[in-house]
Amino acid sequence: MMLINMSTRMKSDGRKDAEALAIYEAAEMLSKILNDRANTTKEYSPPLDLGIEREVLILNEHGIETYESCEGGEGHACLEPTILFHGERSEGFKALAIAIAYGLPVDALRREWIMQDHELIGPRWVMTFYHTKAE
Repeated sequence: MMLINMSTRMKSDGRKDAEALAIYEAAEMLSKILNDRANTTKEYSPPLDLGIEREVLILNEHGIETYESCEGGEGHACLEPTILFHGERSEGFKALAIAIAYGLPVDALRREWIMQDHELIGPRWVMTFYHTKAE
């Protein structure tokens, strides 16, 4: 099943427009991710919120080890769409580059430590997004 079908635009001289090619390649990669997701038995527990699923799947496909996500909004753990992930100092920048390449609406990227039972825990990466939960 092909979820995305997109053709490249050609300039009159026969050369592919770089921007159209980049969009086409991103769409093809996203289609592959979504198709692989549809054909795999991998499950998230609890299931991913629909409003953040695309972002989580894209980051996971590129090796970002996410461990918590929320589409945000009323009745959710986070106010805004949020993904938490593991990684060394460079991992956040890798995740940001992936998000930018796919046109994800990143609002902020943070590396943070939290206090839990009077003990400092972390660091962890937190990426938040502009959009709100799925309609």
